[in-house]
Amino acid sequence: MIIELCSFICDLLFSIIYFYTGRTNTSTALRQLLGVFFLLMTYILYPTGISLSLSHSWTRFLCRLLLYICYLLCTCNFSFSHIAYFSFFWTSIYTLCHNAFLTPMTYPLLSGTIDFGGSPMINHILSALIIVVVKSIVYTIIIRLAPMDGLERISSLRAMILLLIAWLTVFVKESQVPLMRDTDLLHQLSLFMILLHVSLLFLLVLLENYQRQMQEYMSVRFQVLKDQALLKNIQLKQDNAETIRNLRHDLKNHLLTIRLLIEKGNISSATTYIDEFLNQASPSSLSICTGHDLMDGLLQEKLGKAQKQNVSINVVLNFRQGTFIKDFDLCSIMGNVLDNAVEAVCQVKDQNARFIDIHGGCQANCMIIHISNSFETAPEIVDDLPRTLKPDKQNHGYGLRNVKRILEKYNGNLTVTVERSNCFTLVLLIPIPEKE
Repeated sequence: MIIELCSFICDLLFSIIYFYTGRTNTSTALRQLLGVFFLLMTYILYPTGISLSLSHSWTRFLCRLLLYICYLLCTCNFSFSHIAYFSFFWTSIYTLCHNAFLTPMTYPLLSGTIDFGGSPMINHILSALIIVVVKSIVYTIIIRLAPMDGLERISSLRAMILLLIAWLTVFVKESQVPLMRDTDLLHQLSLFMILLHVSLLFLLVLLENYQRQMQEYMSVRFQVLKDQALLKNIQLKQDNAETIRNLRHDLKNHLLTIRLLIEKGNISSATTYIDEFLNQASPSSLSICTGHDLMDGLLQEKLGKAQKQNVSINVVLNFRQGTFIKDFDLCSIMGNVLDNAVEAVCQVKDQNARFIDIHGGCQANCMIIHISNSFETAPEIVDDLPRTLKPDKQNHGYGLRNVKRILEKYNGNLTVTVERSNCFTLVLLIPIPEKE
């Protein structure tokens, strides 16, 4: 009884920890309680009177899987495919851990019949402690390497691999159950079974971790390509601005040309020349000067789109001392931040309430930038960052994570504030390095 109870508490605790990494706060208190009830129901799968009718390995696997699915449906807002995948994954992990104690060598621990030189009560307590310690180590490593949060969309190949490993897990368990009480079998067989379970467990976690690393790599790679395109676009705009400055510098020559055309009576040619000059030299409707050419180009590129959507733009920013930030990093930071601000503000139904305010400069030897914008729906803050409001949460929400990662390179940080007056504010703080 002690072993079963300790195993149940250990499995329950780590199940909650694992599922908590992907849990959201959108469910009601009643649904949270209902979810806990489904987890507590897993107790019937441990050696009790009820479990006798659930002795078949597949039956027990499916019952645990169903209870995990019910728990996630009550506490998470993921799609059913993701919920099923998470449940299959964790049920397979539990089964593999449990299988390791069903070999002829390890079954005495599970049954409490191993002799530690003490009373039966002491034998049960020591066996329970060993089982709990082993499971805790395995569960901790798995939660560390393959947390529930941050999973991308599930491909058919990925799901098939998990189903295959789950099938092997249950098949091996069902095959070894008749052997666990056979004391005539050699210990080498026990060692083989333990290594088989460990190998399957390692394979499952390795594949899952590899998929997540590939997901992160593709996300970063996509962001790199986008930022490269943005940087090229900004540079083109700066080249155009240089052309306009040259046109204005040669204004005297242009006026002389127009005068000659008029004196010759070629009015149509003079008019065409004037129109061409105005098209090339007309200034941008959004004039921004921060003292940093690339920052000016970024703000004009991003905020120009917002201005066309009747967004009130206010920029008071001195970025002259921000030259220590690499151009590529600056594009990544401001591109993500401004994209989020423009997207949020354009969703505000009341056009008179649309605004983006950017101000800041050098304070206390730090570059500080405040970016505020109005919003229609307040985002949920998870781990100090706003959770994406897009339906496909698995493939979005990486922008500010990249911003935070880049700021850490400069020993900076990102602060998020959501005010009740429908104002979302980001504060970027970047220490200015001392000159050598």
